[in-house]
Amino acid sequence: MEAALRGLQANAATTSAHSTDVTTTTTTSSSSNASKYVPITGAGTPVNQLFHSIAAHGQNGSDHQKHLYAMLQAMTEVLRERKTEPSATAYFAVIMTTLSEDSYSTTPVSPVKNKKNAGSTPSSKQSLPSDKVIASLVQLLYVTMGGVPATILQSKLNDIAARFEALLARHLASTAIAKWLSACIATLLQAQEQPAWKQRTPLALYQLLLALALDERVKVRTEVQDQIEKLFLQGRIGQPAHTSTLQFCTQILDTAKQGTDHHSTQIAMPFLGRLLPYLNPNSIRAVCEALLKLPTLGQPALTQQAFQCFQSLFDSTNNTNLPSSKYTQQLLQALWQLQPSRADAKPTIQFAQLMKSGHILFHKLDKERCAVKLPALFAYLVDNFLSDTASVAQATLHSLQELVDRTIDKDMINAATASLSEMNSTKNKTVAPLIQIITSISRGLSRSYKTSWSYILRLCGQLFKKLGSESTTLMSQVVYGLDSVYKEVSQADAPVSGPTSMVLAQDEEKDENAKKKRSSNPNNNNNNTPSVGQPTVDAQYALGAAIEAMGAPQILQMLPLNVPNTQGKADRAWLLPILQDHVARTSFEYFFNTLVPTATQVRAAAVDANQKGLGILSKSLELIYLQIWDLLPRFAILPTDLPMVFPSIAKNLGTALTEEPLLRPYICKALTALISYPLTIASPSNANRLPSQVAAQHIQNVIAQAISEDEEDGEDDIKEEAEAHIQTLATFARNFVPILFNLYGADITPELRTQVLHAIHAYVTISDAELVNTFYKNVIQKLLEAGGGSAAATGTTTRYLLTDLIVPFVASLHQDNLGFLWKLLTSQLNEEDNKLRKKTYKVMEQVCIFHTSWLCSNREALSVLLAQFASGSASTKKGRMECLLYVVKEGSIATVQEVIAGVLGEILLCTKEPSTKTRQAAFTLLVAMTDRMSYPVTHPEAMLSSILPPSTQKKSTGDDDDDDDDDDYEFEEDDDEDESEEDEDSGDEDMGIKRKGTQKALPSTNQRTTRSSTQVSAKEKRKEGNNLNATSFFLKVVAGLAGSTTHMMSGALTALARLLYEFKERLEVSFVQELISTVAILLSLRSREVIKAALSFVKVSLSVLPPSVIESHLPALINGMLTWGGEGKNQRFRSKVKILLERLIRRFGFDQVVKHVPEQHKRLVVAVKKAAKEKRKQKKTGQQQGDNTQSKGGTWIVEGEGDNPIDFADPRHVRNVVSTNPKNAKKKTGKEGKGGDVVFQTDESGRLIIEEEEEEDSDSEEEEEHNPQQKKGQKRRREELQNTNNNNNRAGGGGGRGGGRDGGSKEKGEKGEKGRPNKRAKGEIEAGYYKAKGQTKGDVKRGRLEPFAYVPLDPRHLNKRRHHQALGSFKNIVSAAEKGSQSGRKALSVKRRKQQQSASQQQQQQQP
Repeated sequence: MEAALRGLQANAATTSAHSTDVTTTTTTSSSSNASKYVPITGAGTPVNQLFHSIAAHGQNGSDHQKHLYAMLQAMTEVLRERKTEPSATAYFAVIMTTLSEDSYSTTPVSPVKNKKNAGSTPSSKQSLPSDKVIASLVQLLYVTMGGVPATILQSKLNDIAARFEALLARHLASTAIAKWLSACIATLLQAQEQPAWKQRTPLALYQLLLALALDERVKVRTEVQDQIEKLFLQGRIGQPAHTSTLQFCTQILDTAKQGTDHHSTQIAMPFLGRLLPYLNPNSIRAVCEALLKLPTLGQPALTQQAFQCFQSLFDSTNNTNLPSSKYTQQLLQALWQLQPSRADAKPTIQFAQLMKSGHILFHKLDKERCAVKLPALFAYLVDNFLSDTASVAQATLHSLQELVDRTIDKDMINAATASLSEMNSTKNKTVAPLIQIITSISRGLSRSYKTSWSYILRLCGQLFKKLGSESTTLMSQVVYGLDSVYKEVSQADAPVSGPTSMVLAQDEEKDENAKKKRSSNPNNNNNNTPSVGQPTVDAQYALGAAIEAMGAPQILQMLPLNVPNTQGKADRAWLLPILQDHVARTSFEYFFNTLVPTATQVRAAAVDANQKGLGILSKSLELIYLQIWDLLPRFAILPTDLPMVFPSIAKNLGTALTEEPLLRPYICKALTALISYPLTIASPSNANRLPSQVAAQHIQNVIAQAISEDEEDGEDDIKEEAEAHIQTLATFARNFVPILFNLYGADITPELRTQVLHAIHAYVTISDAELVNTFYKNVIQKLLEAGGGSAAATGTTTRYLLTDLIVPFVASLHQDNLGFLWKLLTSQLNEEDNKLRKKTYKVMEQVCIFHTSWLCSNREALSVLLAQFASGSASTKKGRMECLLYVVKEGSIATVQEVIAGVLGEILLCTKEPSTKTRQAAFTLLVAMTDRMSYPVTHPEAMLSSILPPSTQKKSTGDDDDDDDDDDYEFEEDDDEDESEEDEDSGDEDMGIKRKGTQKALPSTNQRTTRSSTQVSAKEKRKEGNNLNATSFFLKVVAGLAGSTTHMMSGALTALARLLYEFKERLEVSFVQELISTVAILLSLRSREVIKAALSFVKVSLSVLPPSVIESHLPALINGMLTWGGEGKNQRFRSKVKILLERLIRRFGFDQVVKHVPEQHKRLVVAVKKAAKEKRKQKKTGQQQGDNTQSKGGTWIVEGEGDNPIDFADPRHVRNVVSTNPKNAKKKTGKEGKGGDVVFQTDESGRLIIEEEEEEDSDSEEEEEHNPQQKKGQKRRREELQNTNNNNNRAGGGGGRGGGRDGGSKEKGEKGEKGRPNKRAKGEIEAGYYKAKGQTKGDVKRGRLEPFAYVPLDPRHLNKRRHHQALGSFKNIVSAAEKGSQSGRKALSVKRRKQQQSASQQQQQQQP
């Protein structure tokens, strides 16, 4: 292949020139029109679409993009001067003519003798700009060839190929030219038909691409490899090219076998893996046989590369050249002999993934043969869980999960079920493959695999989900294994002391945590599972999957609760929280026939224990009683036997609601679930009437499970079953609704009242109109009696409850009743009770949702919402805006305009409310208004969408520069900077915007609607609204900038920023330019509130607007921002200004920004640039460190056991050649394992093997013997430390281990205060002890930074029995300190007396 490259050099001189004038014109135009925009042709034409990405970034892109655009403009000028219609063919002719002249390189390039020098710096005689111009021309040529008709490329094949070869020979040293010219050659080959491949030219070009595919330069070979793969994918490769490809692959393998050029092999082998799936079957077989020989060479690197090639073959999506099932089986058998050693982690992981992919392909080709081979693979992979390396276990889990998902099908499951039946009825002992697989997995639940139980438990959970209801027959032994595993791991996590109370308390806490998880993410049932590594949680996951697959009755039959524990058996109260999370679609009768009697027995046992004075046991049993009843709402999720069972149990439920206060929450939840789930299936429109919090959390999963159980009829049967449930429940509405009404008005907790209200709401939804009307009138009458029509009303609490009780009836009301209801609600709005007004707005919101047409047609009713309620709280403003939201969405344009005229100013002020929910409601309403007030575009060229860059910028233009890494935004909050003051947080939080990738908050408005038009996502609406103009509504918001207060100005700026983010495509360029100029002026104001909003607007603008719109306003923006980013009083926004400066530099470049910066602020801009550069450098360094974590390679041979030598003729000897040093392999010898737990080796019976370690003192003594030059001072200090450790820790009954009951025993050889031997534990230090060196006294420690008196931290002091002993340690220090202070005071007083005496004596002597 290198000969083809060298041959190009000789052909370079034969290239001829055709048109010098075009070349000169192109050069002149490209330099003069670099910054001048020249339109190519009309919008929407093929040429405009072809060069759209180049034109979009020609003015404001990188230097390379600008140069590319200038070249395009120059060629456009040439075509216009020659009066030629711009087309892809015309541009192609101009570029080819220019390249054939090649006048930019007056000096020929020296031939490249070696590919390794291809990327070196060109000769000094070569003109550097010429390479840049030619690279741009070739890139434009590649873009242009995509629009040239294939017939032209076919007819001019030889001429184009000759020019390409000559150009590549001359400029092979240029990376950019080689890259784009290779892409042009591939495009030329894509246009050729199959007969053309019989000629010499296409084959020569293809061989040239194969040679460039192994180029030393990454960019070149990556582009070429992608283009060759594209040729194969499109089927444009002829038979001669297939032959050349096979020869190319054979040459790569021969080079690899010789082992002379390892670097070339590392480059070639991955490309071989990409080519392998596209070869014909015979070629694949030949290459595979050569690949199988590489692992036998004993080189781990070659083995790894060979496995990667096989992996590419197995994972390929090319279904045309798949090997036969027979050969695939032979290939897998050959690979099976190449198992690596399990001590070598990386080859083990790679081999597991390889065999997984191979068997998935084998299953795709022949299911029956693959089923026979799967048990051996599962057994091998399960044994990988014995590895000490976590990465091996993790990779094994992923491989097994994919095998379970893609190879275990219904035929395999049916065969296993039939095999079990035959084994039970006949003497046939043939074991089905699936049963063997289950046996291998269940073996992983033994104690030998304890360190990997988390992974195996997750695998068991997925297997339960795969088998479904057949798990009852096939997975019974696994269920018993899960029971044993859970008991052990739960005891290890939380040791139990005493009866079952502690376990129950722990289960209650886990139950509460599970409820919190469900409430935080209600629509994520199966995916809300924690990561692997928590055995207790993973065991709960596996048991939960078993419950969902087999059903709660079957699980409880195999694992009975055994409560109350009267027979001495271990109870399984821990199973109740797991049942509560996973029970669904099971027998409703089982709960009342089995679990209710059990709960009754538990409650009787609790009462008996309480009478006997066993308070703890009594509380534990009461908790079990409530946990059993807490299962009722789960059993109420689409039960399979409701129509038959509910008539017999309805009376008991009603009695329990009346007489059992503890059971009321569970019964209310059950009634709600019984109605909401089938209603969602049978009548989704009526289900919208239910409150969102009552909507079925797992409804989609339950429906999918129900359909999977009966695939023949599917959704039709489920819908009929749901309708039967609703009819059965509706017949008892007259019985349950009065009970629920009485319970709602009783003295109950707020939580229970909410659940009762949900149950009433559910029953009202399915009740007949007559019953609903009767109860509604009753509620209205009681509300009037409570003072609903009087301004000075009494009975406030009753009015709160009755107002909430109206909500369930609103959806079912006739329009004739709405007028009186609206008047009643209006009278309540005129009162000063904010809580009552808030509840009134909730009722009005329901009217707006279900009766929007009535509200929009009734101007008197609409005027109530448009009236100003300035005295209302933030919560009432939120409710009012939520009502107006539905009016704006569903009302006519005239109604929307009326709403905007009445409330726009108030909404702008609400964007500055302290309440987050109120602000979010204001932004949501503003977005809805803008969407409704957008009109069709009349001048598309004036819109901002015409110059916005496309999302495929880099891919379309082929730009190799790095992305700007700008921050994208989504809804909600953005906290990317820390302010020194609390009120200086990011302004994006005020706009309801957040960075992309962070968690989205739930919208504050009600998500329920009655029209499908309002259910369209915001992204889809923006896509549909690209042809709309929203400038007129923006002008109304801009009017708020002229407000009389800074609060209004700040709110208007904040609203404009949010709307600019949402609707930038619907704005005119001129309006955006004027808006930015206005914001730049506002930056000069002295209002802190306005400045904060203005900086936030600039931040959003930099993120969503193209640079061309902002560039002309850079001086004003920079000067305005720097006013608030300097030192002194204006530095409060310094951090915000720094972030904005960093984005400006990233977007426009440092030179473009710094020229507009005043001299006194240039140091700040330079510091920002340095900080950003350092940040990028650290990020890049961190990535490089992550890529270079692999250790240096090596090869070791693991000898065979005993006297058996290694047979290198056996292919299986590969497992004895490892790339990990066996001496460094981790062993389970009592060192810390995962999670800090100490792990020991075990024998075959499971007993621990604990080896005693040598004392550290012996090591130090040996070190002293072998190091005679050791300083004596070090040895002396060590001896003193040993003496210190062996000293008595007690001082007057103080701390340490000698106090308390252990104080009487003393160690032989040591004597205490009275000559008695002292007993001390090794390593204990006496509190306050210090041994002075030599004859010195005092508490100074030379060279050691330790206090002279301290109490060492000892966890044994936490023991309650040693409480007094621990206190003694501190008492000794305190008493010693008191003695020291007393002696110090005495010495000081003596000293003072002596000084006074000497002073008096001197005075006496001086007197005559």
